[in-house]
Amino acid sequence: MQNTSHFEKRCQQRGIPLAVVQYLQDFGQEAYDGHGAVKRYFDHNSIKKMRKLLGSNFVGLISKFLNAYLVESVDNGKIITVGWRNERVIQK
Repeated sequence: MQNTSHFEKRCQQRGIPLAVVQYLQDFGQEAYDGHGAVKRYFDHNSIKKMRKLLGSNFVGLISKFLNAYLVESVDNGKIITVGWRNERVIQK
């Protein structure tokens, strides 16, 4: 996982574990922002896929992190930042 120092600071400040970041990369829905980055977040389908592969109990344990998102550069694949979603992601 490639990352920036900004990403590392935001993970710590916002209390988002690196394991959740990995799940976002593995299962998260992608939404391109039109400026050279991709936003990854958990939606209904990605949560359903995680339940199937990892189990409902596990998804229940990490449920407080299901509103997390990350922003990743399209050019080099580095993670730019992470945060918490407060509203729905609308795809363009």
